[in-house]
Order: sequence, then structure tokens, then C-alpha cells
Amino acid sequence: MIKFFRKLDDGIYVFRRITKRIFHLLNKFFRKLDDGIYAAERIILTAALAVMVIFVFLDVVNRHFHIFGNSFVWAKEIARFMMIWVGFVGASIATKNREHLSVGLREKLFPPHILRWVKILADFIAALVTLFFAYLGYRFVMDSIGFHEGSLALKFPLWIVRTIIPISLMIIFCRFFGQFISRFFSSEEIQ
Repeated sequence: MIKFFRKLDDGIYVFRRITKRIFHLLNKFFRKLDDGIYAAERIILTAALAVMVIFVFLDVVNRHFHIFGNSFVWAKEIARFMMIWVGFVGASIATKNREHLSVGLREKLFPPHILRWVKILADFIAALVTLFFAYLGYRFVMDSIGFHEGSLALKFPLWIVRTIIPISLMIIFCRFFGQFISRFFSSEEIQ
């Protein structure tokens, strides 16, 4: 009987080492993937802000000095599109940097050993809510495709502009879920 428990204990030890190694490799892979997405997000955010500022500036200058004739109606439309992208990509970057809105009251209310579980629960709930909104964003894009919606000035298909909604929300979901997994499987406190 003792041999059985020793073999069982050895098997559990080997299983824990293997799963820990797999978790470590997956964690490393997803961190590199997330870093690549983060770099792309920063480029998209910078480009969208630059396009938005340039077109709005040109439109304002043109309206006041009539350099190119009438104001650019399409400039306002592009600026609105870029603002949508800036907002959603910025929210994703804020989640990556853990700079999203959170309630600071929980640090004052709960002792450290309970606070860890409160943060785990908060990450899990945030992931679920974000996943739900990503689904709604997907439905919104699909409805835009179905209704053949286009912008007023450029006649640009709006579903292309709106694709950032479910994409960025899925990235935010993955980041919240990753934070949940990291906190759940970590023995030490993670900020």
C-alpha cells in the first residue's frame, strides 16, 4: 500500500512539473504575442492621431482662409472615424498597461490575503463583461454589413470602420483573462 502512495505521489509530482512547464511556455508565448500586438497598437494609435490632427487642422485653415475653396466635409468624417479607432485602441493599450479604470477602495477594505481573491474575481468579471461587449460589437459590424451602411460624405462602408470595436474588445478580453490566469495561478501577489 505504501508503494502505491509513493508511486502516486511521484506521478503527481511529475504531472505538476509538466503542467508548470507547459504553463510557463504558454505564458511566454502569449506575452510575446501580446507585446507584438501592443507594438502594432501603438503604431495604429500614432497614425490615427496624426491623420486626425492633420485633417482637422487642414479643414480649419481652409475654412478660415479659403485656400482650397469650401471646407472639407470628408475631413470631419475621417476625423470621426479616427476618433473611434483612437478610443478603442487606447482602451486596449490602457488595459495592457493596467491603467484602466478601477476602484481603489478595495485595497482599503480587504486584507492582503483576501484582496488577491477580490482582484482575481474582478479580472474574471471584467473579462466576461468585455467578452459580452465584443460579441455585441461583432453583431453591430455584421448588421452594418447586412444593411450596407456607408458614410455620408465618402460613401465608405461603415463596417470597415466599426471592425475595431470587436477586435479591440477581444484583445481587451484576452488581456483581462490573462491577468485573471496569472493572478489565479500565482502564489505571490501580482499588482
